[in-house]
Amino acid sequence: MSKIINRPVVELDAINQGEGETLVFLHGWAADKTVWLNQAELLRNKYNIILLDLRGYGLSAYQQDQDLLSAMAADVIVFLQKNQIDRANIIGWSLGGQTALRLTLDRPELVKSLTLVSATPKFIISEEDNSAGHRKNKGRSKNEGLVLD
Repeated sequence: MSKIINRPVVELDAINQGEGETLVFLHGWAADKTVWLNQAELLRNKYNIILLDLRGYGLSAYQQDQDLLSAMAADVIVFLQKNQIDRANIIGWSLGGQTALRLTLDRPELVKSLTLVSATPKFIISEEDNSAGHRKNKGRSKNEGLVLD
Protein backbone atom coordinates (compact mmCIF):
# COMPACT_ATOMS: atom_id res chain seq x y z
CA MET A 1 0.00 0.00 0.00
CA SER A 2 1.40 3.39 -0.97
CA LYS A 3 1.63 5.97 1.75
CA ILE A 4 0.89 9.52 0.62
CA ILE A 5 3.67 11.96 1.39
CA ASN A 6 2.08 15.17 2.61
CA ARG A 7 5.18 17.21 3.32
CA PRO A 8 7.34 19.35 1.07
CA VAL A 9 10.13 17.35 -0.53
CA VAL A 10 13.29 18.57 -2.20
CA GLU A 11 14.84 17.28 -5.38
CA LEU A 12 17.95 15.27 -4.58
CA ASP A 13 21.12 15.45 -6.61
CA ALA A 14 22.38 12.04 -7.65
CA ILE A 15 25.11 10.14 -9.41
CA ASN A 16 23.72 7.11 -11.23
CA GLN A 17 26.09 4.50 -12.70
CA GLY A 18 25.81 0.97 -13.97
CA GLU A 19 23.02 -1.47 -14.67
CA GLY A 20 21.39 -4.28 -12.76
CA GLU A 21 19.91 -4.51 -9.30
CA THR A 22 19.71 -1.07 -7.65
CA LEU A 23 21.94 -0.07 -4.72
CA VAL A 24 21.12 3.32 -3.18
CA PHE A 25 23.87 4.86 -1.04
CA LEU A 26 23.04 7.52 1.58
CA HIS A 27 25.94 9.49 3.04
CA GLY A 28 26.56 10.55 6.62
CA TRP A 29 26.38 13.84 8.44
CA ALA A 30 28.74 16.57 7.15
CA ALA A 31 29.45 14.57 3.98
CA ASP A 32 27.94 14.17 0.53
CA LYS A 33 27.42 11.51 -2.12
CA THR A 34 31.09 11.54 -3.12
CA VAL A 35 32.08 9.57 0.01
CA TRP A 36 30.71 6.51 -1.82
CA LEU A 37 32.63 6.97 -5.10
CA ASN A 38 35.10 4.16 -4.36
CA GLN A 39 32.26 1.73 -3.69
CA ALA A 40 30.49 2.87 -6.86
CA GLU A 41 33.63 2.26 -8.88
CA LEU A 42 33.91 -1.30 -7.57
CA LEU A 43 30.23 -2.19 -7.96
CA ARG A 44 28.99 -0.38 -11.07
CA ASN A 45 29.79 -3.27 -13.42
CA LYS A 46 27.30 -5.49 -11.60
CA TYR A 47 24.74 -3.08 -10.12
CA ASN A 48 22.80 0.10 -10.80
CA ILE A 49 24.51 2.42 -8.33
CA ILE A 50 22.74 5.53 -7.06
CA LEU A 51 24.64 7.96 -4.84
CA LEU A 52 22.34 10.61 -3.35
CA ASP A 53 23.00 13.95 -1.71
CA LEU A 54 20.55 14.20 1.17
CA ARG A 55 18.55 17.38 1.72
CA GLY A 56 20.88 20.29 2.52
CA TYR A 57 24.07 18.43 1.57
CA GLY A 58 26.20 18.50 -1.56
CA LEU A 59 24.16 19.79 -4.50
CA SER A 60 20.71 19.06 -3.04
CA ALA A 61 18.48 21.90 -1.92
CA TYR A 62 17.59 22.48 1.71
CA GLN A 63 14.14 23.08 3.10
CA GLN A 64 13.65 23.18 6.84
CA ASP A 65 11.34 20.61 8.39
CA GLN A 66 10.63 19.97 12.06
CA ASP A 67 11.02 16.22 11.56
CA LEU A 68 14.19 16.19 9.48
CA LEU A 69 14.65 12.41 9.32
CA SER A 70 11.11 11.89 8.06
CA ALA A 71 11.62 14.68 5.53
CA MET A 72 14.90 13.15 4.31
CA ALA A 73 13.25 9.74 4.02
CA ALA A 74 10.35 11.29 2.09
CA ASP A 75 12.84 12.92 -0.29
CA VAL A 76 14.42 9.52 -1.01
CA ILE A 77 11.01 7.88 -1.43
CA VAL A 78 9.96 10.50 -3.98
CA PHE A 79 13.31 10.11 -5.78
CA LEU A 80 12.72 6.35 -6.06
CA GLN A 81 9.18 6.88 -7.32
CA LYS A 82 10.18 9.51 -9.89
CA ASN A 83 12.88 7.19 -11.19
CA GLN A 84 10.47 4.22 -11.30
CA ILE A 85 12.50 2.17 -8.81
CA ASP A 86 10.08 -0.28 -7.21
CA ARG A 87 12.55 -1.85 -4.76
CA ALA A 88 16.14 -1.08 -3.90
CA ASN A 89 18.96 -2.20 -1.66
CA ILE A 90 19.53 0.75 0.66
CA ILE A 91 22.95 1.39 2.20
CA GLY A 92 23.21 4.17 4.77
CA TRP A 93 26.09 5.51 6.81
CA SER A 94 25.53 7.59 9.98
CA LEU A 95 22.79 10.15 9.15
CA GLY A 96 22.20 8.24 5.93
CA GLY A 97 21.66 5.10 7.99
CA GLN A 98 19.13 6.85 10.19
CA THR A 99 17.39 8.13 7.07
CA ALA A 100 17.41 4.59 5.64
CA LEU A 101 15.85 3.26 8.85
CA ARG A 102 13.07 5.87 8.68
CA LEU A 103 12.50 5.07 4.99
CA THR A 104 12.25 1.35 5.82
CA LEU A 105 9.72 1.99 8.58
CA ASP A 106 7.65 4.30 6.37
CA ARG A 107 7.77 2.28 3.14
CA PRO A 108 9.12 -1.24 3.73
CA GLU A 109 7.87 -2.43 0.35
CA LEU A 110 10.48 -0.19 -1.34
CA VAL A 111 13.38 -1.81 0.51
CA LYS A 112 14.79 -5.10 -0.74
CA SER A 113 17.65 -5.01 1.78
CA LEU A 114 18.98 -2.58 4.34
CA THR A 115 22.67 -2.17 5.19
CA LEU A 116 23.60 0.21 8.01
CA VAL A 117 27.06 1.56 8.77
CA SER A 118 27.42 3.37 12.12
CA ALA A 119 23.77 4.37 12.04
CA THR A 120 23.49 4.85 15.81
CA PRO A 121 26.41 7.13 16.67
CA LYS A 122 27.26 7.85 20.28
CA PHE A 123 29.78 10.56 20.97
CA ILE A 124 29.71 10.50 24.79
CA ILE A 125 31.05 7.67 26.95
CA SER A 126 28.62 6.76 29.70
CA GLU A 127 29.38 5.14 33.05
CA GLU A 128 28.10 1.88 31.57
CA ASP A 129 30.68 2.19 28.78
CA ASN A 130 33.41 2.93 31.32
CA SER A 131 32.67 -0.28 33.17
CA ALA A 132 33.03 -2.15 29.87
CA GLY A 133 36.68 -1.05 29.63
CA HIS A 134 36.43 2.18 27.60
CA ARG A 135 38.55 5.18 28.56
CA LYS A 136 37.07 7.45 31.17
CA ASN A 137 35.91 10.97 30.40
CA LYS A 138 38.73 12.52 32.47
CA GLY A 139 36.33 14.37 34.80
CA ARG A 140 34.56 16.48 32.21
CA SER A 141 30.79 16.68 32.11
CA LYS A 142 28.93 14.58 29.56
CA ASN A 143 27.96 17.76 27.69
CA GLU A 144 31.61 18.58 27.06
CA GLY A 145 32.19 15.45 25.03
CA LEU A 146 34.78 12.75 24.92
CA VAL A 147 38.35 13.52 25.89
CA LEU A 148 41.12 11.19 24.80
CA ASP A 149 44.62 11.44 26.23
